[in-house]
Amino acid sequence: MGRPPVEWRGLPPVWWGCFWAGGAISGCLRGVSWVAMLVPFADGINRCLTGGMPTHEVTNQVPPLVDFNAAAHPALLAGLRREGAAWAEPELTALGRLAGSAQAQQSQGITLQQAKTMALKQNSQLLIQREKIVENQEKVREAKSKRYPLVVASGNYAYNGVSNNLTLPKGSFGNYPALNASVPDRDITLLKSQHNLYSFGGLAAQPIIEQGKINAGIKIAGTDLDIAHTRVRLSEQQVDQAVEKLYYGTLIARKKEESIKTDIELIKVKLHDVEGQLLAGRTDSSIKTGLEADLADREEKFLEAANQREDDEGDLSVIMGLSYTSTFILSDETDSLPMIQPIEFYLQSERTNNLDIQLAGHGCVLRARRRRARFRGGDYSRASAIRQRGNPLDPSRGAAPSLRLEE
Repeated sequence: MGRPPVEWRGLPPVWWGCFWAGGAISGCLRGVSWVAMLVPFADGINRCLTGGMPTHEVTNQVPPLVDFNAAAHPALLAGLRREGAAWAEPELTALGRLAGSAQAQQSQGITLQQAKTMALKQNSQLLIQREKIVENQEKVREAKSKRYPLVVASGNYAYNGVSNNLTLPKGSFGNYPALNASVPDRDITLLKSQHNLYSFGGLAAQPIIEQGKINAGIKIAGTDLDIAHTRVRLSEQQVDQAVEKLYYGTLIARKKEESIKTDIELIKVKLHDVEGQLLAGRTDSSIKTGLEADLADREEKFLEAANQREDDEGDLSVIMGLSYTSTFILSDETDSLPMIQPIEFYLQSERTNNLDIQLAGHGCVLRARRRRARFRGGDYSRASAIRQRGNPLDPSRGAAPSLRLEE
């Protein structure tokens, strides 16, 4: 056999025997190239020597870093306090403990339900719709509050700087010396001035006939609230559908990539066999040309599937609140088809559960109630009482109640 080639030197002797055996076989195939035969023989020998099992146990490895607080970093905490965000330190510490736990470091795939939950929490349009629910709930409370009496309390205070009393002097009506008498016989204070003057009063207005219009307003506010709830459910449905489309689109693209990759490997094996047959003169070059064209076509389809997968993954990341370039693993969903029902079941479900139909129905009810509310009037009954003290020209008196109806 002679000395081994230069490129074999440094390899184990058992490999030389395999290569020489390969050379003998290639000579029988009329000059099949050494390069074409080297790869499969090397792979076969490697499998024979190792048996597909690990050769030794690796022990010089750093132990896994688990069960630690990822946020317990002096520079991070110092910067947090310096920028005036010390209030977020407890929340950051709790998040750091979660990030450093062994459970968080396990590579778990994202399920479809988890993807939907993340998307529902991050969707800005959905958050706006939910705030509108709160707004309409306040409008309902405001409309209901108009059923009850309107109570107004008022008060006044004045300080009188001039405090001269109005006095009738002794003998103002005459002096009678014979009787040794005067009229009046002493000074009489008619009005006693006071420095502090104050008054207070209250007013209560209770709607009576106005109740009809108030009830109409309550119903209108309730319909607005129903519309807000329906819009939230519609937005949630749209987010769920978008997540499902991208989720399953990503899984389909990955399966398609795997299938095309398998086809490419198979075509390469066939192409390798055809090249050997061409060197042996046992086939025609047109077969090789066809395989090369098929290989180019499958590689093009593989790139298309990879681009589609990347686009779906990027869009799904954005919907879930992550960056477009985030990487994650999607869990395979089990194939479970629901039991097929009669056509009447689906028609009835569409009539009762279709959110677009419900939204249109709420809109019709709202317009009708607003038209009826325009023609409703009503009266108010008002009851008031006033009490005043401190005015010398008007004696102190108790409450003076009054009742009147006004439109």
